[in-house]
Parts: sequence; structure tokens; C-alpha cells
Amino acid sequence: MFKAEYIFARILLPLLIGIGVFYYFPTENNILILLTASALIFLSILIINITYKKFKAYQFKGITGGLIFTFFFVFGGLLCLLNNEKLKSDYFAKKNYTYLKIWVNDEPEQTNDILRFNARVVSGYENSKQINLSGQLLLALKVDSIHPMILSTGWPAKMFMSKRLLTKIICLKPIEILEI
Repeated sequence: MFKAEYIFARILLPLLIGIGVFYYFPTENNILILLTASALIFLSILIINITYKKFKAYQFKGITGGLIFTFFFVFGGLLCLLNNEKLKSDYFAKKNYTYLKIWVNDEPEQTNDILRFNARVVSGYENSKQINLSGQLLLALKVDSIHPMILSTGWPAKMFMSKRLLTKIICLKPIEILEI
């Protein structure tokens, strides 16, 4: 077999190791460090490729290969940290808000008298001022027939939540949950 056949594993392995390592170190300082390191390593690989014959870079294949492995390791860590919701500046859990406006992502699941569904946080309210936010929530609501909840679906009419109306109310519209 030729060495070129292992190129997928040569790129994927450092990328996965970078994702795995930096999954456990989610800090905002690491984003800046990894961004700078990946830019410098990429520029050095680019310079080596541009001046390949002039500097006889074919004599230093090990260094070039190490730079490529290091680049994919650092790039994997950077991808992992950039996709971490908790590191975003507008993450909803960084401050306490009076109300959160959510967007229901999927169908609710009911077990006994508890209703569960995933929701994306759209905005929060602080001192009657709306602030755009991001993040995911898993909501668990207790269904009570004596004290029903009102769901405002963005339309003029407010609807009471019941078991038979639930599939009509839950849709891909912003929903505000209000208590009576």
C-alpha cells in the first residue's frame, strides 16, 4: 500500500485528538491562543510550500509533516471551542434574566404529568428591555388541569395548553410561557 492511502487517517486523527483534548478545557483564552497558533502554523506551511525548491524543503519532510499534524490538532481544538455555546458572549446563563423567550425545537414528550421538550433561547427580558440571547434548554413542565398554563404563540389570541391542543400550539414559532 502507498502512504497516500493513509491521508484520511493522517488528517482525521490529529483533528479528533484536538477536539477531544480541548473539549475539557473550554475557556475564552484558549480560543485566542488556538486562533493565533493555527494562523501562524498555516502561514508557515504556506511559506514552506511556496519556497519548496528554493529552501530544499524536501529534505525536511518530517518537520513539514509535524507542522501539518500540529495544524490539524490546533484546528480541531479551535473548532471545538468555537462551537461551544457556553463560551458565546450572549449565552443566557451568564446573567439572571426576569423572563426568557424560547423557540421550541422539537415535539414534546409526556410521561405521566410531566411534559418535556427542547427549546432554543431567543431573547431575555431585563427591566422591561429585550436582549438577544442564545443557548439551549430542556424544559420540564408539570401538566395541571386545575391551573392550566397560557401559551402565547405570537398570534393575537392566547391559547390554554391542554393535551389535545398541544400538537396545534407547539410549532416553530417563538412561544412565551406565562403562568396564570
